[in-house]
Amino acid sequence: MEGAGFKDVQVTPHTFVDDVADVDDLIEWSTSSSFGNFLSDLKPEQRARVRDRLSKKLEARRAPAGIKLERYLVFATARKA
Repeated sequence: MEGAGFKDVQVTPHTFVDDVADVDDLIEWSTSSSFGNFLSDLKPEQRARVRDRLSKKLEARRAPAGIKLERYLVFATARKA
């Protein structure tokens, strides 16, 4: 960013933990977080396969309180020079 002419560059990593009840909860959350675009270009039978595979993966991570998913994002801020 400094090479592009910005100053006071700050890069901060963040970890977010989300709890989901099941695969349908995850798909609903992902769809709403992506403006409806999550899996939108797949055919219904492809979506069903993705849902089944996700379900198997998620169930392996289930704990008594539900399923915790971690996301790692990096935020960068700067000012124009």
